[in-house]
Amino acid sequence: MKNNRLHIPIILVLFLLNFNSIRADRIVYTYDASGNRTLREKEIVYRTRSVVDGEPEEYSDTLSLYNKVIVYPNPTEGLLRIDITGMERVVRSSLSGYSQSGQLLMSVSPLSDSNDIDLTGYPSGVYHFIIVLDDKRSVWKIIKK
Repeated sequence: MKNNRLHIPIILVLFLLNFNSIRADRIVYTYDASGNRTLREKEIVYRTRSVVDGEPEEYSDTLSLYNKVIVYPNPTEGLLRIDITGMERVVRSSLSGYSQSGQLLMSVSPLSDSNDIDLTGYPSGVYHFIIVLDDKRSVWKIIKK
């Protein structure tokens, strides 16, 4: 009976530790023009939030086995950093920034491992960024203070 009492707090602690991140797995298949499957990828997506000693929040999105996009700080005072791992495997890459009304504000192509986006000239508000790496898309909502 004592062992069962011990398991409940341990399970509760493990559940609460995982509450800070959201994980989703999915299998993505790629086909050639004839309909033959050419690639099977398991995408593991983690969306995390971390604030340590007043550091700005950092968000990440795993697009494929090789590509992870990290965007920080969000919210931002004006300078936004976008780091992408696995760019050596990417053929086509682009970033598009839109206002809340859908107006295209900026377009950057090709992207590099580390990209600095300057939003200081734009008013405070919510902006949407679409990052495209080959056939994968990642959509971001960025808040400018």
